[in-house]
Amino acid sequence: MFLVVSLFIRYGENSQNALLRFCRFWYLCAGIPILFAELSYLIHIVRPVDYDPFLIKLDLFIFGVHPTVWLERFVHPLLTDILQVFYVLYLPLPLPLGFLLYCGKKEEEFYTFTTAISMLFFLSLLGYLAVPAIGPRYTLVSYQHIPLYGMWCADELMALLNQVEGLNRDCFPSGHAAMAVMVWIESYLRGRKLFPLYLVMGTGVFIGTVYLRYHYVVDLPAGIILGVFCSVASRRLVPWWESTIRRQSNPRLLGPMPAVKSQY
Repeated sequence: MFLVVSLFIRYGENSQNALLRFCRFWYLCAGIPILFAELSYLIHIVRPVDYDPFLIKLDLFIFGVHPTVWLERFVHPLLTDILQVFYVLYLPLPLPLGFLLYCGKKEEEFYTFTTAISMLFFLSLLGYLAVPAIGPRYTLVSYQHIPLYGMWCADELMALLNQVEGLNRDCFPSGHAAMAVMVWIESYLRGRKLFPLYLVMGTGVFIGTVYLRYHYVVDLPAGIILGVFCSVASRRLVPWWESTIRRQSNPRLLGPMPAVKSQY
């Protein structure tokens, strides 16, 4: 896989072959989720401890209740279906904006956007290593009195996620919240026509994280901070990388260096 990615990066950028060029810019869509999923299984090997008791106590200290238990009063099969669909759309969430930038020939903005996505995934993984937690759907099951089930698709989607993810320690920070916040910012700045869509989808993802018992509420602020950081930092990192590292190593790769203007 590393060899394939290296070849895409080396030969795809200035290639006249549309397919090769497309693969060079979009290999992250396949590579990062695969790498992320594989590395997630190593978390408990590297850090054989769970911080769920700490996160549970923190939620109780702030709210005085278990938020997932309190939310049982709103449980409805239709709502569960809707929020579960939003929740599983977390991975393809950046794709519409990415295609808008790519097809619009906005390469410097596309670079920055994909850099933010990459940072988000890898920093999330570091967070999971620092604070491993399996989430309230496992730890608070004895406190929950109303089961979650859907009308049409939620049960199947939950079963699919459980089968694909297994027992991962991927709660803190909430990668779903981080991605929602990041696409809110990026779509507002780069693709305003997509912002209403992202506002709806991101809100659904946010609510679903706790309603569906995948996350503690305290996971969400950490995810918000991560999403904002990745969006802002990518605007600083990409110009530095282009001017200091990439352009100096091979000035012919890009031709004129793109001017990535900060929105902050």
